[in-house]
Amino acid sequence: MSSVDLSLDGYPTLCELAKSTAYIRACIGPAGSAKTSGMVKILMMLSIQQKPDSQGIRWTKWLVVRETYQQLISATLNSFKTFLEPIADIRESAPPIIRVRLPLPDGTFVNTMFEFLSMDKPDSVTKLLGYEPTGAFLDEISELNESIIEGVVSRVGRFPSGSR
Repeated sequence: MSSVDLSLDGYPTLCELAKSTAYIRACIGPAGSAKTSGMVKILMMLSIQQKPDSQGIRWTKWLVVRETYQQLISATLNSFKTFLEPIADIRESAPPIIRVRLPLPDGTFVNTMFEFLSMDKPDSVTKLLGYEPTGAFLDEISELNESIIEGVVSRVGRFPSGSR
C-alpha cells in the first residue's frame, strides 16, 4: 500500500474521527482544513477494516453526496481523484464512480466503490430508493435538506448483504 498515504498525522480532529465507532460521525472546520481529504482516507481505512468474505474480499460501497452537481464534480470528486487516482478506476459517468481493488499484505483484497450523487432538492431522496451502501459521506452536510440526510441515514449499512 505504499502508493496510498492513509496518515492523518497533523490532523488531531480527523484522527479522533477515524477512531470513533459512532453510527453517525461529523466533522466541522474552516475551508482548507483537510476535512474532505481526511474523509477519503477514513473511508479507505474502513474499507480495509471490513471483514473479508469467504473469497478473501473486503467489499464496501460508499455513497458520496454533495448538494449540487457542479460542487460535486469541481470539489468533492476532485479531492477523491487526487488521493485515489494511483489505485483507482475512475469513471466520470453519470453518476461518477470510483472503484478500488487493492491487494493487502494478508492476501485479502479491498474491493470498494464510491458513487457520487448530487441532491439539491428534497425530492432528490428518490435517488436513494433501493440503494444499499455500506456507508455515506455527506460533504458540506449543512447545505443539504434534512429529508435527504434522513433518507441517506436510513439506507446505510446494507452492503455487503446482511451487514446491518
